[in-house]
Amino acid sequence: MKQLSLLLVFVVLTFCNALARNETENKFNHQIGVQFNPFLNDLFFEELSGGDFSRTLWVFSSRYGYKASFNYNLLLGGEVTYIQTSSRNPTGFSKFNMGPWGRFIFLEHTWVKLFTESSVFLSYYDTKLFSFTDQPIKDSGFDWGYYLSPGFSLNAAESRWSFDFSWKFSTIPLIDGRKDVFSFKINFQF
Repeated sequence: MKQLSLLLVFVVLTFCNALARNETENKFNHQIGVQFNPFLNDLFFEELSGGDFSRTLWVFSSRYGYKASFNYNLLLGGEVTYIQTSSRNPTGFSKFNMGPWGRFIFLEHTWVKLFTESSVFLSYYDTKLFSFTDQPIKDSGFDWGYYLSPGFSLNAAESRWSFDFSWKFSTIPLIDGRKDVFSFKINFQF
């Protein structure tokens, strides 16, 4: 696992450095962020060894942010997240979150930014569990919550691309019954 982490950091830093060579502008007001990945828990690694991802949770997320005119270190915007199992049978889990978010950058260096972000979000969940009776057990509804997320962003000094790594702490479970999860996103600034 440590070798995989080191390889990931090396690839990200190399990618940021390569993209920076083509960029000339370093002040951007808009940001679009995207996340698409399986949730890396024990179940994912069990299914990875078997080649079957029918119970793996997949995370799809996108966001837009705009730098506040009154404070250059403040980024405000909206975020949408969708989580689902990849199962083709009638049982599974899905969750849809949406809401505003804000980020404050409190330390900035040429290639790394330390930040904290927060969001208030509305959540819709839909769960279908296997039952030994004819019908699966179904539970769905709305909830709301908020999260606080410290993290860091890696980018080259003049690059339009950045990679965010953060740890989200939420008032309600975000994924897999957990109220705290690791998150990463790829961002494009313009």
